[in-house]
Amino acid sequence: MRTYQIYLIEDEFAHHYYGREKLFFNLFLEYIQAKGRLKSILQKQIEYVTKTVPIIQLQLAIEQRLQKKMNYWTQN
Repeated sequence: MRTYQIYLIEDEFAHHYYGREKLFFNLFLEYIQAKGRLKSILQKQIEYVTKTVPIIQLQLAIEQRLQKKMNYWTQN
């Protein structure tokens, strides 16, 4: 089964890094692989450049689009 991570980037950073999204990808990848103090520093950087994802709105939008699929099912 596939899993996804979704981040909502602050507008200021999204505009500044438009076309250089790989820098964000590398930041998130480095965070996953980091340990100790480095992980803490990277977490603070990620918190600074991202904003909270509106989970309820996202979940509703996904469910509305997927309900039309015959093989769609949900799991907590």
